[in-house]
Amino acid sequence: MKRTTGFTAVLAAISMLAAGDAAACGAGFCLADSGWDAQGSNAREGLSLGVRYEYLKSNQLRSGTGKLTNFTAATAAAGDEITTTNQNYMVDLSYTFSQQWQAEIELPFLKRYHQHGSATLGAPDTWDFTTLGDAKVLASYRFGGATPNGFGVRFGVKLATGRTNQMATDGVTLAERMFQPGTGTTDGILGVFYNSSPADGDVRWFVSGTVQQPLNTSGDNGGGGGSYKPGNSLALDAGAAYPLSHSVALTVQTNYHNTGREGGLAGVPANTGGEMLAVTPGLSFSVAPDTRLYAALQLPVYQKVNGTQLTSNMGFSMGFNQRF
Repeated sequence: MKRTTGFTAVLAAISMLAAGDAAACGAGFCLADSGWDAQGSNAREGLSLGVRYEYLKSNQLRSGTGKLTNFTAATAAAGDEITTTNQNYMVDLSYTFSQQWQAEIELPFLKRYHQHGSATLGAPDTWDFTTLGDAKVLASYRFGGATPNGFGVRFGVKLATGRTNQMATDGVTLAERMFQPGTGTTDGILGVFYNSSPADGDVRWFVSGTVQQPLNTSGDNGGGGGSYKPGNSLALDAGAAYPLSHSVALTVQTNYHNTGREGGLAGVPANTGGEMLAVTPGLSFSVAPDTRLYAALQLPVYQKVNGTQLTSNMGFSMGFNQRF
């Protein structure tokens, strides 16, 4: 059992027409919502494609709210966490059936680099892989008829499509369960949101709340550690888009995420779970009527972890949304 684990969690932001949400699985996703409403576009029936790149490096050791001295490859003993770098490529395909109903599928492709100390000082265990993570299938319903403003609900599942037995570069050492590409569980997702989308030229904003809960416990992944169950999560988000011109908007979000401790025999409840509050400024560019580019910087302003965990000092995301 490892003594430390990474906590850079994720939320499922609930904008009604989100082109992709940052769902929690594994060790790191950016928190910001990249949806059309958050970026300042109106609802419209039809197909939408979203592609997003995220970069998140967790290399700050933390206990509670305090920073600790980081381990290095030369100083880390067995189980001491050194660093985790996540580069996520998110593909989201959604279809808006009406002003009320939307369905979407999100596929995360993960490039993850992770190191922690081994039994041999100066020779840490290393994972470096690119693979599919856990996919999600979601639906949204907005109340209020044809008006672009109003409340709504979102619901769906996270599927167990990611591997749970990813080996280190030595070919024999399994990563801790939370660093695996998938959790091995099916999770239920439920959220509520409110969108305000006035006429072009005015500030658009949204608020949302999301809960994600595993519906089952994953079995042993071949490493002999036994069952595993990730913690529940709660995400609260608010964002606005301020138009600087007809094609450029300044965006800002506040993103709060709280995740519970792991369960099961392979879980590490002492060193998992915590909370994070981030401010996420960004820019959105409308390069064509149905094409939007965006970029955002995630800046944590408060982090508190259970036990000792790796955390991130900054995250970055960029992508595009295309409506057909």
